[in-house]
Amino acid sequence: MLRADSLAGRIVTAFARTSPAFRPSGDNRAGRWWRAWTRTSPALAHSPLGAVRRSLDLVGAHLADADLMRANLAGADLARADLAGAHLADANLMRADLAGANLRVAYLTGADLAGANLIGADLTGAYLRDAHLEHAHLAHANLAGAKLPNADLTGADLRDANLTGADLVRANLTGTDLRGAHLTGTDLRDANLTGAYLMRADMTRTDLMRANLRSAYLAGADLTGANLDDARLGNAVWDERTRWPTAVWQERMRTASDRLPGGRWRVRTQGVSEDASLLV
Repeated sequence: MLRADSLAGRIVTAFARTSPAFRPSGDNRAGRWWRAWTRTSPALAHSPLGAVRRSLDLVGAHLADADLMRANLAGADLARADLAGAHLADANLMRADLAGANLRVAYLTGADLAGANLIGADLTGAYLRDAHLEHAHLAHANLAGAKLPNADLTGADLRDANLTGADLVRANLTGTDLRGAHLTGTDLRDANLTGAYLMRADMTRTDLMRANLRSAYLAGADLTGANLDDARLGNAVWDERTRWPTAVWQERMRTASDRLPGGRWRVRTQGVSEDASLLV
């Protein structure tokens, strides 16, 4: 008997709520999903949380507002699934395929999304406090207004992602690829961006107070109006296209940097002005 509080039961409930014609049989997607589920783990329906195999097909599933807290969905195929408003706090989504998924305002606090495929996913306004996104694939994803304080995005791919107005306070973005990313008005106070790739990133009006930008690559980045108070910039690389917050900052950075080949500059680990503490 399928338990309503099991992971299988919760997903069936979500299917039934969003699609009145849902039947766990036949040749429709729901039927194929149900057969895959029972084939990969016949005892799954009797497990409180269950375990999902990589082959589980939930492509395009309608799971909006579903209760999937602490669910084990590691490796599941949820590409283009509708998970808007879904409750996925502390869920295991390691290496899950969520490409193009709708995760608007989803609750992913503490969720493990390490290595997950979130290319082109819509995470507008999603709650990702303390989430694990190490080496996640988020190119072209929409994270506008998302809440990611203390999230770990070490080595994540965020090329051309939209992070406008996102909350990344104290987030770990070490070695993260943010080339061409939109970070307008993003809150990156106390964030760790050591070695981050920020080439051509739009960082206008970004709050980088006390952020660690050591060894970051800032060639072509636009920092117009950004707050760099007490930011650490030692060994950061920039070029003639980089736009600093003000003309004063532009001159300060030239003074505190060594020229490199190809029109690039590297910030020295020791500044030369009264504001040297900002540059080390």
